Amino acid sequence: MGEKTTEEAVKRLREQTVPCREIVVVQNVTPLHKAMNRGISQVKTPFFIQCDADMLLDPDCIETMQKFIKDDVAVLIGYLSDELLGTIQAVKMFRTECLRKVKFSNTISPDTDCINRLCKMGWKFVFVSRGEERYGHAPDVLGTHEPEYTPFYTFEKFKLEGSRIRYRGVFQEFTSCLEKLKNSKHPMALIALIGLCHGLFMEKRKGGLCPYSPSKDFELLQKFMTSMNTENVAFAITKDSYQS
Repeated sequence: MGEKTTEEAVKRLREQTVPCREIVVVQNVTPLHKAMNRGISQVKTPFFIQCDADMLLDPDCIETMQKFIKDDVAVLIGYLSDELLGTIQAVKMFRTECLRKVKFSNTISPDTDCINRLCKMGWKFVFVSRGEERYGHAPDVLGTHEPEYTPFYTFEKFKLEGSRIRYRGVFQEFTSCLEKLKNSKHPMALIALIGLCHGLFMEKRKGGLCPYSPSKDFELLQKFMTSMNTENVAFAITKDSYQS
């Protein structure tokens, strides 16, 4: 969708120690389930990696993931470093035959729903790790996640993430994200925290994983942030609200 890191993301794929057979670029297709299904329809290999335009993979990412392939594994997952959250579950390798049978559906969390459906069919997913640090990353971190964390993007992204956590019904994800944001030194951490908590009270089941549109929620937050002492606001939310 025009991310600044698109060219670099493709360049990193071409520099992998285990070369990609082919790079399929899907542009200007939303929401996510449509983009994924469009890309999958063009895949000719037994496995493929989902790489978003803001994911810059380490040179040995594919090599590392490939080592964990087993006959009963449908999805392999690697962590990426993120300047706001520290690490995130991000880059995924899929068994193509599984995604031919179980397509991404129009939900607020299509990737998670797809993996859950595969697990019910008897397939497994695994988290991968190198076993040693490389490229300045921990063993289980295979690259970096580099979105442009503007106030608008950050608020809308984490508002959606709050809604996704509610949809999945896994409260541990919420507390984990809260802890990361509480400890984050990133200037957008407060806005992310507000968005996450706001999204938790929004019940959404479909769509959402598409370019964000300006919302009244963000306009209200902008007015609030500019009319208050931001240092005092940050203390009130990250300390008092978090502990309660």
